[in-house]
Amino acid sequence: MTPTEFRTIRDRLGLTQAELARVLGYHHPSHISSFERETGGARAVPTLLALDASL
Repeated sequence: MTPTEFRTIRDRLGLTQAELARVLGYHHPSHISSFERETGGARAVPTLLALDASL
């Protein structure tokens, strides 16, 4: 999943980075920001978000 796809899913869910971080069990929204940045290479996508992408 690309950073753009990740961001698109978050937007479709209507969540802020902070809200999605809480849903996924992260303590800080910087985790979500790191998934959405175009830099940093491939990252493992949280399972819940990957499942949403498949719907």
